[in-house]
Amino acid sequence: MKMILLRFAFFVFLLVPIFSVSSHLFTIEKVLIKNLNVSYLDGQGGGLADLFDVVTINSMSTPNMRVELSIFQQADGFLFNYGDDEFFWERPPAFLFDIKKMDMSGLNLDMSEKKVGFNFSRFQGVREAERMNIERLKTNCVLYPIDNLKDQLLESCLKNGSIRVKVGEFTKNVKTMLSKVLFDQEIISDDVKVEDLGVDIKNHRFKMWADISASMSASVKIEGQTHYLKESNQVRIRIDKAKASFFNIKDRLFKELKRKESENFKVSKPYLYLNF
Repeated sequence: MKMILLRFAFFVFLLVPIFSVSSHLFTIEKVLIKNLNVSYLDGQGGGLADLFDVVTINSMSTPNMRVELSIFQQADGFLFNYGDDEFFWERPPAFLFDIKKMDMSGLNLDMSEKKVGFNFSRFQGVREAERMNIERLKTNCVLYPIDNLKDQLLESCLKNGSIRVKVGEFTKNVKTMLSKVLFDQEIISDDVKVEDLGVDIKNHRFKMWADISASMSASVKIEGQTHYLKESNQVRIRIDKAKASFFNIKDRLFKELKRKESENFKVSKPYLYLNF
């Protein structure tokens, strides 16, 4: 559960580099996107935005009104075309290559030197046999002056940031994992629904809460710490507390997460490590 929700959270935080050229070339000063709707299927897609404006230290502000956006998956990243411009997102998180189908509506992004705010009305995605539906997501974080864009986003948003999600729906493997973590048994039901999800991070300490239902229901609260380890290019999450209603689920959570280890996700209690 924690891995799935945090992967989605980091995906949201890392959407900002999508709307930039490679961060080692120059620094973004401002990004402003309003009401972007995007569809993506089998490696290519497109969208339409009411406003699309990217400003760097090497370019003047040239806002594009009612701009069309095209997306093409390539071997080592994603190519984006908008208006008369294009940019390439090199080496994104590996799990994004597994997304087969995606629809996102009402996306807004406002990024300046000191903050980034991001929200959308709805996200629907299919990854392998998994389906995900996210409604009314909003996230904000305070940005600190760091030259590299990826380092800036990860270091800043893992120090002070917030996420709110009204509804999240997941299927199959997520359902199985959640039922084992929350209820210590596999529950036969339809989709798992996560409602009123919140994450607050203050000075690297986070609190996460959500109401989760899958035939049975539980209120989940998780606390810990988040850090970006620049030297090893990793996000480290320490889980200090994990409860479902009145029950301690920390041991069951780590047991299930251990089964989900991969090249880019490692578990060493009380820590989780995500490689970027």
